[in-house]
Amino acid sequence: MNKAQLSKYTLTDTGFRVAKLVDTDCRVATLTDTGCRVATLTDTGCRVATLTDTGCRVAKLVDTDCRVGTLTDTGCRVATLTDTGCRVATLSDTGCRVATLTDTGCRVASHRDLIKE
Repeated sequence: MNKAQLSKYTLTDTGFRVAKLVDTDCRVATLTDTGCRVATLTDTGCRVATLTDTGCRVAKLVDTDCRVGTLTDTGCRVATLTDTGCRVATLSDTGCRVATLTDTGCRVASHRDLIKE
């Protein structure tokens, strides 16, 4: 992991339950909530991930490279994302429905929290 490289992502709400993720490498992804607390994330690099909420404020993220991550909400609007590649990220909601995601590979993403509670 090259700590000199920093990727920033911006997730903006484009409408009802639809968001667009754009990073500095011009990769664009669209996150769409199906209405059943299941979202599909597709980026232009043909990587598709499905985020599924188990109903217990725990979600699993699976992408097409078979990397599986578990997102666990601590109940304090702070979540820890751990994937099977040993990359650990902490997602902290500021309370204004805006959060900063920082993982151990120095990839930083800021996004708007779209979770409807």
